[in-house]
Amino acid sequence: MLLSVAAHKQAGEQISKKLRKSYKAAIVAQELARLNTNYFPIAISVIETDIPDVAGQFVTREGRHLTEALAIEHWNKSGDMLHANFRAVSQEKISNSFDQAQEFLNLATSLLETFEVDVSGNGMWIGGHLNFDKSQGPELFWANSSR
Repeated sequence: MLLSVAAHKQAGEQISKKLRKSYKAAIVAQELARLNTNYFPIAISVIETDIPDVAGQFVTREGRHLTEALAIEHWNKSGDMLHANFRAVSQEKISNSFDQAQEFLNLATSLLETFEVDVSGNGMWIGGHLNFDKSQGPELFWANSSR
């Protein structure tokens, strides 16, 4: 979620003080959205097109993947576990935590397989194919947008 402000020193400095004081996901998300309404990556697919000299077109991907709401939900679950007062935890709770972590990783993998995010808040979009299921490395690209 911090990718959208990481490339901008001033925005990063603005937000870092508040982030150090809170581990609450909703507060962090609200602050990021204040700086950049498009801070959260968008899951996209590349589809074939009939447009001459255009290999593919980006469309918002359907299906289950990490969304801002799910990221906040998982952050809260892990934060409650990590930041709660120490107390003995049952084997069942530990097992549930592993299940939640696996679900989060699956959702994040689905989101980041092909994604785009406005790193500036002003239409400087980067995107990427992380190629999880291929032997090649990640590919990143950028474009100005009028969104």
